[in-house]
Amino acid sequence: IADDEDDPPLVSPADVLSGLPMGAETGTLLHDLIETAGRRGFVALSASHGECTDVITDFCRKRGRDELVPELLGWFLRFLRTPLALGQPAPAELREYRLELEFLFDAEELSAEALDRTVQRHILPGQPRPALNERTVRGLMKGFIDLVFVDDGRYRIADWKSNTLGPTAAHYTAAAMTGAILKKRYDLQIGLYNLALHRHLASRLTGYDPRLHLGATVYTFLRGMDGPDGCGAVIPITPELVQDMDALFRGKTG
Repeated sequence: IADDEDDPPLVSPADVLSGLPMGAETGTLLHDLIETAGRRGFVALSASHGECTDVITDFCRKRGRDELVPELLGWFLRFLRTPLALGQPAPAELREYRLELEFLFDAEELSAEALDRTVQRHILPGQPRPALNERTVRGLMKGFIDLVFVDDGRYRIADWKSNTLGPTAAHYTAAAMTGAILKKRYDLQIGLYNLALHRHLASRLTGYDPRLHLGATVYTFLRGMDGPDGCGAVIPITPELVQDMDALFRGKTG
């Protein structure tokens, strides 16, 4: 969640949450707000301004931040109606979704180099990114996926990012959002999340086939609601990614 901790100190205008500072605290606040509201139902809140106001007011009051109600309410109403990325549904259109899907799985002993090779081969291939520090990965992999939703029969992951990419929404271009994903090595996160979703669906969904049931992953930048290329980057996911990741974590390859 600590998306902004090493970003440059920029002053943001109202269209990118000017009242909220950069840093992990803001990232956590926005994540918690979306989770709280999502459990009430995005569709229901989008249909009732009064209920939405009550949810935001109660959320801020419990945290002793009543002064944030106007800004968070205005932002959240826009969030509900803004597509997660170009070509993707808006939260207010989601009817099948699950928030904070927890995963836990074993990692057989494997090298960071092998993990890096697998991820780079399948996620934004050919694009430069910082190297991983060489080390061995072992033990339990545990985490939470912000949102899993169903669209057009495919299960897709959405992840919220509060990174500041520039002083205005105009800075949230497709190139800037993709660049942030690579710079921060969120591609590794994408690989792990999709491995977790792949295993979850394989154990729960009759007739599961990653070629038919897995969709793209969306990274939604919460400060870029009015970005020129939408507020999110869509990362294609191939069946080979999850199959290779699964084999890697079972110690069968790499």
